[in-house]
Amino acid sequence: MADIEEAQRPKECLEDFRRKWFPGLDLIWSSAVDVASDLYYLYTILSLDEDIIAVYVYPLIGVTAISVVLFLLVFFNHCVKAGDPTRDVCCVDPVRRMICPCVGTGTFLSLAEDVLEDIPTIYLTFMIDRHMNGLTQAGILSIALSIFNLVLNAIKMLTPKETVANLRRPLMENT
Repeated sequence: MADIEEAQRPKECLEDFRRKWFPGLDLIWSSAVDVASDLYYLYTILSLDEDIIAVYVYPLIGVTAISVVLFLLVFFNHCVKAGDPTRDVCCVDPVRRMICPCVGTGTFLSLAEDVLEDIPTIYLTFMIDRHMNGLTQAGILSIALSIFNLVLNAIKMLTPKETVANLRRPLMENT
């Protein structure tokens, strides 16, 4: 009897790990790749020696810094929620209550990421590359990943939250 219980324990541990850590990993990886492309684009622009783009350097540094900070908050929020799904990140929660009390911290961070990072990044990248007479490879990568992150965040925010019990019921009852 003890052997059967011991054999079940790793399976339960793996299931618990999957249930706690896997939800939300898609947003973390999407944000991480987006931040990496933003940092790569910033590095590419800073390594150029063009006077035309000097006007855009400080806004680009600011948007990239916001991108890194928001990614760290999204990652920290995921780690806190994995430990206790009812808890939110303490430093973000009061701000969330003031600005938009109808959404959770994860949704608020996704919305903030879209508005404060993805949309300005797309605009700045387009403006900088337009002054350089065409889109660069780093610019295309940054714009594409920002659009991907924007769409993924929107899909995640608009997807209804289903409970496990609701998913086990048939969608339509046979009458």
